[in-house]
Amino acid sequence: GVATKEGPKQPGKLYAFYSPKGGSGTTTTATNFAVVLQRMTGKKVLLVDLDLELGEIALLLGVQPRFNFVDMVQNFHRMDADLLASYIERHESGVHLLSAPYQPEKAEVVTGDEIRRILQFLRKHYDYLVVDTSKSFSPATLAALEQADLAFIVTNVDLASLRNLQRGLPLLKRMLGRGESHIKLVVNRYHPDNDISLDDVQRTLGMTVYKTLSNDYEGVSRSISTGKPIVLNGNSKFSSDIKALGAEVTGFRAKSGERGRLK
Repeated sequence: GVATKEGPKQPGKLYAFYSPKGGSGTTTTATNFAVVLQRMTGKKVLLVDLDLELGEIALLLGVQPRFNFVDMVQNFHRMDADLLASYIERHESGVHLLSAPYQPEKAEVVTGDEIRRILQFLRKHYDYLVVDTSKSFSPATLAALEQADLAFIVTNVDLASLRNLQRGLPLLKRMLGRGESHIKLVVNRYHPDNDISLDDVQRTLGMTVYKTLSNDYEGVSRSISTGKPIVLNGNSKFSSDIKALGAEVTGFRAKSGERGRLK
């Protein structure tokens, strides 16, 4: 159903990114994925930072947001399209951002129900929502995973990451309770020479690896310190892997002739 024009009544797709362990590169993955979606489809993409305690998307995009998700919760009773526009940051890439609060203590005032309602509202105004979540099973994380059309679980291939994931998966599956077809395992910082093979990962977790993202530590670190998403910087292997993920998800195949559009 990719070819059909989405009518205004059909809610946008929600893609959530979660990792049970800090430092897995989830935020970098979500941010670059959002930029790629916008470039590939030309549609309205909103990046939502639901790591309400320590969200870093604003930093990755080099923006200083005036408002954040918690401000939006507090004014949600009077929210409409015009007010929404004033809460959103527009990044030069074309992606819109609803950022996390700068002070962690603000996170405590938000309930799971409020988050559910806001995500439903946002889906009416955007074709795609890309949601980055916190490392814990917080109400915000659960609300995002519950509503997600696809929930990407991001892991690295080291024992600590896999063990964390192994411990969290049963809970995750139980709480989401609608089969596993929408839970997709993404292995980040992948290198074919890793001691732990993809087969090991699949055996350990009882899940297929959906996609691998190449390790480009230097390129990604540089993109974070300059506040410019790496997919905007030409041709790192990580970028092509994110583009492949975008193509897979949207059904928009990046044919060789169309590469220029994604630069």
